[in-house]
Amino acid sequence: MTFDAVDRRLIARNRFRNVISSFDGFRVRLGEDRSPWEVDAFAVRPVERDIDDFDESFNSSWLYGVTGYWRAGSPHVEIEPYWLFLNQEARQGIPLQRQLHTFGLHAFGQWDAGHWDYDLSLAGQLGETRNLPQRAWAGHAEVGYSWKVPWKPRLGLWMNYASGDHDPADGTQQRFDPLFGATFAFYGYSGYFSWQNIIDPAVRFSVQPTERLRGELIFRSFWLASDRDAWVRGLRVDPRGTSGSFVGQELDVRVSYPLWRWLDTEIVYAHFFPGEFVANTGPDPGSDFTYLQATLRF
Repeated sequence: MTFDAVDRRLIARNRFRNVISSFDGFRVRLGEDRSPWEVDAFAVRPVERDIDDFDESFNSSWLYGVTGYWRAGSPHVEIEPYWLFLNQEARQGIPLQRQLHTFGLHAFGQWDAGHWDYDLSLAGQLGETRNLPQRAWAGHAEVGYSWKVPWKPRLGLWMNYASGDHDPADGTQQRFDPLFGATFAFYGYSGYFSWQNIIDPAVRFSVQPTERLRGELIFRSFWLASDRDAWVRGLRVDPRGTSGSFVGQELDVRVSYPLWRWLDTEIVYAHFFPGEFVANTGPDPGSDFTYLQATLRF
């Protein structure tokens, strides 16, 4: 099975990969998407992809979770508490051992007749990673304002944060683990970042000039939450912390247009401007990423 949980930052169907995160196991839902409340409980094992044979689930890994959804206060507030427990034993070829409790709260809503909107997430982690105590946390905060005019412009400001390991030699792991969450577009279209060791403020401006044409412009900046921990997706680290913490900036542009009721098109362009940390730890060229996508509905 594949599914999204809460705001997709910890469990998500990955929509922009050749393979998706899938699970074998049990899932029970009470309520439905439009009911005032809903509870979702599951006990699943992640599926291991095998290019030579049928996929099989990890015998040494279980993910347990309970998520709640309270919508009675909509549209002003919707609240989604959750608890997840990942129990992953080390095995041959996969040395990463984790027993992690992740708990948190997601809330979002609108006020002032829909002019203002907000989205908040806060998550904490306790347990063990590679036999080291895990003490980590992460958060996301966003506020936006929409003008009620024909082009429907909206200006949004947000901050993503996830803790990093403060000291590689202190015997405690503080880097937040995003589990099976989505990363694409949440932390930049370039795909260079995830919800780990990151400080990511951003500004987003979106418009809808016609009923069918939509566009957005996003400018992001990236710092390491701990300059002694890794830029995880960049595969770079300075354990001494002398290379700085500013990783860079990114400009994202996205335009979507449905050609017909059954055919949607979308184009994205992203440019990454490297910062001092990149320059001090290796080659530091800028980079460009783009795609053109067509979705056929039937």
